[in-house]
Amino acid sequence: MASQNELHALQQQISRLSLGDQLRLIEMVLADVRHAHFTDHDAARQEISALEEWHSMQQRLTGRVGGAEREAG
Repeated sequence: MASQNELHALQQQISRLSLGDQLRLIEMVLADVRHAHFTDHDAARQEISALEEWHSMQQRLTGRVGGAEREAG
């Protein structure tokens, strides 16, 4: 399990990515989590649920940003 400091550092690195890259990263992690073998199925469901929620939010943000960029251009 990662420490709080490690998680914070990872969050900082991810936040520097473009929204499109964040979306691709989430999709890759979500695919890996879905296919991983978990001994604690409740933890796996919680992890997948959290990733799906994050993925959905990033999709909405990416759509908004893409639309705003197209209008401005």
